[in-house]
Amino acid sequence: MLRLVTSLVALSTSFAIAAVPPTPEGALITQLLSTIGSNSSQTLSDASIAALNLNENAIYSEIAYCIDPNNPVWSGSLYNLIPNFSVTAAGGDNTNAPNWYVGYNGKTQAAVVSFEGTHSPQEWIVDDARWSLVTLDPRLSAGNNFPSYATHGFQFAWGVFADAVLKAVTALVNNPNPNAPVKKIQVTGHSLGGAIASFSALQMLLNFPQIPVQLTTYATPRIGSPDLAVWLGNNTISTVNQRDPLVHAPPLDWFFSKYSHVSYELWNFTNIPSTVLCNGFENPSCSDSLHFFNPSDHNGPFYGLIMGDNGKCQWPQVVTLPQ
Repeated sequence: MLRLVTSLVALSTSFAIAAVPPTPEGALITQLLSTIGSNSSQTLSDASIAALNLNENAIYSEIAYCIDPNNPVWSGSLYNLIPNFSVTAAGGDNTNAPNWYVGYNGKTQAAVVSFEGTHSPQEWIVDDARWSLVTLDPRLSAGNNFPSYATHGFQFAWGVFADAVLKAVTALVNNPNPNAPVKKIQVTGHSLGGAIASFSALQMLLNFPQIPVQLTTYATPRIGSPDLAVWLGNNTISTVNQRDPLVHAPPLDWFFSKYSHVSYELWNFTNIPSTVLCNGFENPSCSDSLHFFNPSDHNGPFYGLIMGDNGKCQWPQVVTLPQ
């Protein structure tokens, strides 16, 4: 069915985009974007990469591949990297729906939500391969008539555990302990997990409008129509590793439908990582300029980590986070 994409101007009148509280990462993205032109890019300094917390969120994304939802207690290498972090809830079935977890970082006073990427052939069939555009789940529109569409399989995967995830975050936000406030919600994931995280971030924004929500994903596909991209403001970044083909699915135009990413692209485009920030959600100067792809780039490395488990969790080098 032909989907008519409503203009961004019309969307801005129906949703208070300007009211989205900026995260520190979002404020930095806004500052950096102000120095580059439309459809242009800028190489990020090591200081900017550190300030965007890309290493930390990569670890949170990798934990989703490693965690046992039936026993969400974790230790070992990743625990040593983020010692002030604890998992408070987890779920998933590793078959039809990927694993997820919610946790709390006592140092940054952030609630963390992370989703696993594709883990099984069943998940690929049920979630990844269903590209048709559908109307937004009512839990994402909060009773408003938003003129946006979502990629069917990705929204379906989010919806399976959306209520449980929201309940877990609500418990952290409503925690009466004055020493454990939630001052930010970080939502992250890799691959399919990044797509699910994008919908989850919108759900968090609608349910906790007073708390800044940061969406940081890795190797994320396009999750919906172009106007969906403006909802989260500048609190969105997603890293593309070199010639990863999966980030280009679904295509920009597919069966009379139009698709878009919802995050500003950070592109690691060489074997020796040189990360550039790309202005716009679909920038022809960045990974959209590619015509040849390498599937092995999909799992990274992302700031020192190889994503996915392949039967075990892998971390090729130790990432030292600022204390």
